[in-house]
Amino acid sequence: MHKLSTLERSIGLLGLTALLLASLLWSPAPASGQEPEERPTLPPATATPPPIPGSNTNLHPSLHGATINWGFRNEPGVVVQVSGVDWQMDATSDDTGYYFFERLGNDVILLNVVASETDKFKALTTDIAIRPLAGDETIVNLGVYEGKEPLPLPVTHSMEVSAAQVQPGDRVTFSIHVKNNLDTLITHAQLTDYLPAGLGFVSAESDHGSVDYADNLVVAKLGNLDPGSEATVTIVALAQPDGGESWELTNRSSLLYRESIATQATATITVVAGPTGELPVTGLGLPLAALGLSALLLAARKLRTH
Repeated sequence: MHKLSTLERSIGLLGLTALLLASLLWSPAPASGQEPEERPTLPPATATPPPIPGSNTNLHPSLHGATINWGFRNEPGVVVQVSGVDWQMDATSDDTGYYFFERLGNDVILLNVVASETDKFKALTTDIAIRPLAGDETIVNLGVYEGKEPLPLPVTHSMEVSAAQVQPGDRVTFSIHVKNNLDTLITHAQLTDYLPAGLGFVSAESDHGSVDYADNLVVAKLGNLDPGSEATVTIVALAQPDGGESWELTNRSSLLYRESIATQATATITVVAGPTGELPVTGLGLPLAALGLSALLLAARKLRTH
């Protein structure tokens, strides 16, 4: 009897051990309404920063920059659009406020911030004209602002025109002035001007850097501008006819540099239609009409006398 009791006790201990192991291996699912056990999660992926300019000369033409809520911070979630003659492409700035386009062609393109009615900000620029270059990424920092007016900009950018009203065939001169009001150097500055339809290119020059022209786009490569330094770009264009009617056009220049946001300046002119083929009524026309009437009266008098 004593041996049997010992065996029973051994079996009982083994069963208890098995029950304890089972309770450790199989834990019950959380009851309804009970929070599940917290589990470790992977950190969110960080945004890939734009490429460093000049780091890869084999890149296709690309365009990137920051979208900056002027006076506050980089602005994420801003829709940026590039467009050509018959195409367009959109990108949205990431969590750090950067946008990026790649594999662009070498044609002239227009760059815009697309602001919807629900956005709290407005775009500082419109139709920035650029020509991306292979191996040299184009950087354009785009500004947006809140409120009625933007805060003062760090660089003065203005445009003057030689005449507000011209006729077809007249030459018109645009003088574009840039001044660095920052306490630091600005680098890789360039000024672009995409001449609107109705203006034919004649010449362009700059007192700082060099000027290129192709396909109606003037590009003045100003380079680096020291604090307080100024540059002037002069563009001469020819007013062209437009179906014999007077019309208005706006010329727009854009200033790009790497330290802050792009700026723009505009000038508007009116092209007054020239003669349409009809004889004008002038001071000379009145005596000629009077002479014709006198000749007619004289001829009628001669007919009566004969």
